Amino acid sequence: MDNWTDSVKSLQGASVKVRKDYNHPLIPKKEPHYQWPEVTQLVATAIEEGERVYLAGPASTGKSSLIRQIGAFKRQPVTRVNFNRDVSVEDFLGHHEIENGKMSFHYGVLPMAMKEGHILLLDEIDAIQPAVAFILQSVLEPEGLLFIPPTGETVLPHKDFGICATANTKGYGDASGLYSLGTHSANHSQLDRWGLIIDMDYLPAKTERKLLEALYPEVETSDLQIIERAIKDLRVSFKNKSLMAPITLRSLQALCRMRVRRITWSQALIYTVLNKSPEEDHRVIREVFQRHGAVMD
Repeated sequence: MDNWTDSVKSLQGASVKVRKDYNHPLIPKKEPHYQWPEVTQLVATAIEEGERVYLAGPASTGKSSLIRQIGAFKRQPVTRVNFNRDVSVEDFLGHHEIENGKMSFHYGVLPMAMKEGHILLLDEIDAIQPAVAFILQSVLEPEGLLFIPPTGETVLPHKDFGICATANTKGYGDASGLYSLGTHSANHSQLDRWGLIIDMDYLPAKTERKLLEALYPEVETSDLQIIERAIKDLRVSFKNKSLMAPITLRSLQALCRMRVRRITWSQALIYTVLNKSPEEDHRVIREVFQRHGAVMD
């Protein structure tokens, strides 16, 4: 039996079960200044109802953070897998080991999450190896059963088990060139099994400013105004394809840290933004920041 009781609370309009009096090392920590995105209600409701959720979008749009913060709110463990070519079938499904002269089977992350009722967060699923991807086929179906060939066991999912995936692409490869290294096109039969595929966008510039203000209270108000106005314009430029690469929240956080240290705008932009951006973007980024009040050397 489960060693917790459930209460129902509202999360951005979604009614979700919260585990009371339950502790587990994989329950994410609540981020005190977290800003819930517009899709929170949709995603939280889908997880609550057992739908399979795939979040796609550019880097640093908060895809993984959203799933982790939903887990933190619900006090539900989140098992996170970051895919690369080294994540094997054995890592995912399980493997035999000899212990004290006896052969025993050790479950991988998938059956463990299924048995214990975790949210399984599959990060960078567009980098998953085909052999591992096919293991998911039956689990993504409504019944969600998993057959383990080495043991002949069929794993039934816990009633709270959920699967969420994040990716920079929606399974059809990367046309932008930003995320082509290591990403693959997905089998359409797997894509079709995801109940929801949601495009994640960056937070509105005003909301990002509130977050930066909470994280870095030492930053001058005038600097935050410059960042808010500049990033609003630059995100439009990225969507219009007049900017090749996006400027992420991670870069804005680094930019704030530079300004707290009194690093000039020119140098701060070089260290935190321009050195990560294609050279074709440098002029536009400088001009936009300068237009909104950043003093350039």
